[in-house]
Amino acid sequence: RRRQLPGIKTVVVRQAEASQEIQVTLITVGHKLDRLLQLADEIMRLPKVVSVYQNETDWQNPQVWGNKTTKLRGKNQITEEIMGKKFALSPRAFFQLNPVQTATLYSEALRLLSLTPDMTLIDAYSGVGTLGILAADQVKQVVGIESIPEAVLDARHNVELNHVRNADYLQGSVEKVLPRLKADGLPIDALIVDPPRTGLAKSLIKTLLRVKPASFVYISCNPSTLAQDLVLLGEAYDVRVIENVDMLPQTPRCECIAKLTLRK
Repeated sequence: RRRQLPGIKTVVVRQAEASQEIQVTLITVGHKLDRLLQLADEIMRLPKVVSVYQNETDWQNPQVWGNKTTKLRGKNQITEEIMGKKFALSPRAFFQLNPVQTATLYSEALRLLSLTPDMTLIDAYSGVGTLGILAADQVKQVVGIESIPEAVLDARHNVELNHVRNADYLQGSVEKVLPRLKADGLPIDALIVDPPRTGLAKSLIKTLLRVKPASFVYISCNPSTLAQDLVLLGEAYDVRVIENVDMLPQTPRCECIAKLTLRK
């Protein structure tokens, strides 16, 4: 049996297409590793590397990321640009891996939402605020919901970076925050969801069937969980469109955009 000693478990390298900046995260088992800062200094000498982070996990964790992230050297974030808007990214914040096709994916998803200037848009699983910020000039108000605290901070920073005045980002699970917003009297006119591979939580589907947003678009990176969720949502919604966007060429992965319409 392998001795599970402290050390580096995974190295994550992220490069922004627009700025060419590179962010390196050393995912470690154990906090204090010998010469970790010296290693970070050496990595910082590599071309285009602007920051080195440490993320702490353990050998048993099946996820890539642990919960604690510390900056070792360099800048807090790297900057990506999509459809004329800038997005600052910290290590754990989700962002699509293919910036060129991300513009295709998001512009098509927003087109299918059929937004109008009097609408309130809920951006669920909002990450660093990408979709909400891109949609902000088409609607009255955007409210984003995201569970990862660093991503919420990035989203709020990105709102300022793009001089957006009508977007707010809340931290928490969508299935808990959405009913609270509804109870507080917020009109939920349009909803866009971009969940992880596991799809929508069953409790969230129950909430959606209760809240019933009129305009609803679902972006999925896993057609099998999308299919399961659409069966359940079919209680109140008709599926009008399913479009595929090839985000990761030469792999079996495909993104889908589904437009759902509330049944009269």
